[in-house]
Amino acid sequence: MLYQEKYQEECVGLVLQSTGCMLSLLSPQEGRVEKKWFKPPHRGQLYRGSFISYRNEKKRGQRVDTVEQLDIELCATRLAFQDIYLLHPILELCHYFIPVGSEAREPYYFLAELFQKIEVVATVHQKRMIVCKLFALLALYPDDSLTYRVAQRLREMPIDKLLDAPLELHSEELFIRWLLWCKEMHPKGSFFKALPLLYEK
Repeated sequence: MLYQEKYQEECVGLVLQSTGCMLSLLSPQEGRVEKKWFKPPHRGQLYRGSFISYRNEKKRGQRVDTVEQLDIELCATRLAFQDIYLLHPILELCHYFIPVGSEAREPYYFLAELFQKIEVVATVHQKRMIVCKLFALLALYPDDSLTYRVAQRLREMPIDKLLDAPLELHSEELFIRWLLWCKEMHPKGSFFKALPLLYEK
């Protein structure tokens, strides 16, 4: 379901934030979007990091930013239980670095595959590599030849190989510099709470 190209107005998405009746989503069909969702009384909380399928409500033949039908395909509590220190930086990164209206196919499919395949990410190094791969998919990296080469390698590296890659001291230092650079270049970087956990350890 998470990989399907849904027909017509049916979409899938990753919930970045859920506040009241507002949802921030990352969707391969619609990109980074903000939607209204009037939760039925019997529905529980929609956790950040959950993958959902949904339909857009139509009014007078035109799409509006309201979710008509919503189903949870993969609940965030699974990954949060395994490693909340990976889930939170990913959601923070997507929320702040992917503007509303942006296309988001590559990041979405990378995260859909990651969340379904991953068991436990045991090391801080693996978490840094995952987050830096996400930055690479968004073309966010310092302007130097070494980081550029690493970013291109990360873009092409399957998840299985990414998690099994050996630890190299120079790459560890590079990943930390990369994460710091991304925080410092963002206008709201000083408000980040989760991303610093990956370079302060």
